[in-house]
Amino acid sequence: MNAQQKEAELEALDNAIYNFKFTIDSMFKPVDLYVKSDEVKTSNILHDLIYIAEYKSKIRECQIRSQLPKSKRRSFCNYVTDQIGAKKKSYTQKYPPIPQYPNEQQVREPEIYQPIWEQSKKYQEEGRRLYKEWKRQMSSIQ
Repeated sequence: MNAQQKEAELEALDNAIYNFKFTIDSMFKPVDLYVKSDEVKTSNILHDLIYIAEYKSKIRECQIRSQLPKSKRRSFCNYVTDQIGAKKKSYTQKYPPIPQYPNEQQVREPEIYQPIWEQSKKYQEEGRRLYKEWKRQMSSIQ
């Protein structure tokens, strides 16, 4: 491999990392907005949103990684994994999940918590869909 090719591969990796910095910020924007809302202490929707942001970021990572030279894919994957892990950790440390108990939905005020439960279910379904999409994209890269 010549020096010009190595330089082109490093430049491609640098561009991918640069682009991903904006991607991860935009994917976690709904999480940031939710954290600023008053609802953050009333439900675990925050953790559903983190899950969605994580898999949207991972899907974007697959798209970017598939365009990189094979020699730089592992480096990019490691970078992305570290970035997503750090982002998730910062939220989960500051806002730990609220324990859920059996029949909690029936115990709480239904008119207040029913919309929250419905929203949480919707986000969980979206998270599962994104997880399947990520798995599908991962298998096409490898």
